[in-house]
Amino acid sequence: MPVADVKRLKEFGDEINRRFSNPIATTSGVGEKINLKLLKEQKINQVVLMEDIAKGERVRKFVLEGKTKQGWQTIFEGSCIGHKFIHRFDEMEVSALRLNVLESKGEPQLLDVSVFKIENN
Repeated sequence: MPVADVKRLKEFGDEINRRFSNPIATTSGVGEKINLKLLKEQKINQVVLMEDIAKGERVRKFVLEGKTKQGWQTIFEGSCIGHKFIHRFDEMEVSALRLNVLESKGEPQLLDVSVFKIENN
């Protein structure tokens, strides 16, 4: 590979590691409701969801919510998660997240629900 390409790919890998190596909180679970409680109220702006696709892509419709001082607020409504779903949104301060699976083929199997505060460089 050309040196310039190798350099650029390393920079890309470094940026992925910077963004996703240190989640604020993470959980996994089975079922239609997955809750993630943070140790304290924190600002967040990105979430990563992962299904156990070895058991099939089961989630067909979901809502991700964050618990703010004003109560539960919708962060995102989606139709599938699959191997990895990454969603960036406007910064908000939350004490918990909940994933509500509204439709699925079989029981949902979430390998990862992680939340982040990504700083732009």
